[in-house]
Amino acid sequence: MEVARTPVKSGKLAKTDKAAESRHLIWIGQTTAKSADSRVTLQVPKGELRDGEKVRWRARIATGQQSGPWSSWQPLTVDLSAKALTAEPDKAATTTSAQAMASDPAAIRDMLPEQAVNASRMTLSDCLELGYQDLETYYEFRQNRFDHCRRIPFRATQYRLFSKAGEVTGVTFYRLTTNQNDRTFKLQEHVVILSAWGTLADAPIWVDRITVDPKGGTDCAPTKSGGMTGWHRVSEWKAASRNDWHITGEHRSSRTEGVDKEGSCSTTPVIKVKMPRPILPGERIYSATAKARSIRCDNSQLIGWYPGGGCVIESGVLALYMSEDDEAYNAKNNRRTPFPEIYRHIKKALQLPTLTKPGRKTFYDLDPNNKNIPGNWGKWLSRAKYSADIGGTRGIVEVACNLEFTPAQRQGKQCDEFPFASTLQGARYAKPANNFSILPVDPGQNRAHGNVVGAWYQNNRVIRSDRFYIHLFE
Repeated sequence: MEVARTPVKSGKLAKTDKAAESRHLIWIGQTTAKSADSRVTLQVPKGELRDGEKVRWRARIATGQQSGPWSSWQPLTVDLSAKALTAEPDKAATTTSAQAMASDPAAIRDMLPEQAVNASRMTLSDCLELGYQDLETYYEFRQNRFDHCRRIPFRATQYRLFSKAGEVTGVTFYRLTTNQNDRTFKLQEHVVILSAWGTLADAPIWVDRITVDPKGGTDCAPTKSGGMTGWHRVSEWKAASRNDWHITGEHRSSRTEGVDKEGSCSTTPVIKVKMPRPILPGERIYSATAKARSIRCDNSQLIGWYPGGGCVIESGVLALYMSEDDEAYNAKNNRRTPFPEIYRHIKKALQLPTLTKPGRKTFYDLDPNNKNIPGNWGKWLSRAKYSADIGGTRGIVEVACNLEFTPAQRQGKQCDEFPFASTLQGARYAKPANNFSILPVDPGQNRAHGNVVGAWYQNNRVIRSDRFYIHLFE
């Protein structure tokens, strides 16, 4: 099952995050049904959805190695009220019909770049959309691999004689940004005070982040720091509420290990409140932290478009998003090239692998019914190590294409392969040897899609250690 935000129809050039970590996708989950089950339930984890948010969902069934087609997208408005969460399900509302299962009217269409594109950036206003009234949940929003915003609530309470004497509550918005062509990264924080009374009405509050080298060295040290660093009272934070980012810090990773010259840093947001005296033991300082986030920097030779090196925010597995209506866009000559044949080939390879070529004409001793081609969620892809890997895969593909398809079927076509020749799961490394798909396709579409994938690698700094999968919008 997938839950996603409803996309906005746009004719503008797609942002870098379109094929990295989509702005639309919120959550992916699965469950296993027992033989006697007529209905199964999946619960979206707490914090993934906001009250009143309009989203959409879809589902599909998988049995063994076979996956069925996705259902059409269904609209959903999130209601987190107590009544909504405890009410019995409405049988009429859960009955499916042809009308209820109609295709989502919102078109999913993007122009995917064939060239370098600067990563889109968020503003403080974008981060504030995460909201600040909920003091129980840590929300976060990933614009792309280079921009990440989190909201971290805090509540400090002081007791005297076991009764509340004062309390201060608020939210820190914490933004982490990295660069496509520079090994520096920036951390910004903005504080919103929601309430403050009693002994903590004007308490000193300290907001910062702990950024460390996971290997214990001096890498990741700050190069710049400014704003409201150190302790500041509630009244000062309130007076600065209309400011942009209250605190800004910049760090740099210089470590260059391995063939991709990698280094990493870990950063943890921290909020502290100083309690006035007299206090109970252990109440001198209130401290709240959030889960650390990792930054990976590299100077990989694979990323030739950005030779200055760069950093990405590590958070989950990458997704390369595709829909049948997507178009490759070449900004140099303003050329737009749709590639529906490539989309349909990849879809068949992922959803109906046993029906794909090559078959027994190429691998006479291997059963095509055992094919389970990687590229879906959980069966990750990764970039090939050497240029020779790509050539080796294409050599195998060409031979298989000549065996599996007649000259008439190949006339005026190019042989497309999936997984991509640029991955370590391509034909050269397939396990078993027939576990890939080939198909003669339009040469223009094949070249355009190849350019899109190559640009996606570059614009998102996808290196050998990164894993990714193909997410098909239908």
